[in-house]
Amino acid sequence: AGKKSNHERINTLKQILETKTYNQKKFKNSNYWIILGDLNFRIDTSFEYAFKMIKNKEYIDLIRYDQFYVYCKREKKLAIASEGTINFAPTYKFVPGSNNYLNEEGKIRIPSYTDRILFCNKRGIANIDYKSIPNIMFSDHRPVQGCFEIEIIENNNSENKNMNPYINSNSDTYLNIN
Repeated sequence: AGKKSNHERINTLKQILETKTYNQKKFKNSNYWIILGDLNFRIDTSFEYAFKMIKNKEYIDLIRYDQFYVYCKREKKLAIASEGTINFAPTYKFVPGSNNYLNEEGKIRIPSYTDRILFCNKRGIANIDYKSIPNIMFSDHRPVQGCFEIEIIENNNSENKNMNPYINSNSDTYLNIN
């Protein structure tokens, strides 16, 4: 956590993407993947400027100061990671039970997009909707939700069929998941 730990956050994300998974493939080489949660990325601008942008609902301009966004633009090393368009207010740090951002005495807290949903940048997966849920206020975070359209590709490999609970064991077709 914290504004100064961005290098550690990026390295952790890279380690996750390099982790070996099912059939010893690297996570990033999987057909599809989604990483979500409190990724702790922060906004690097002044408190006053961030609040002005939030008040004016200039979220697309505000995201330009986001640590993850800046890193991806500069380094292009996480080009395999995508994110839906952020067109909502920062998800952290709120006074629990309210819509007020926390500004602790003696400690300036710049609102940030810590809660994220990242997904693989591959053909066959598309982000349909991405938003925060501002009426869930029991925490200092606001949760985010995403809706994805994923193209299911049939794999006739019998080893994979035995491992996938969404394949009907009586045929070669996928079960309808709605």
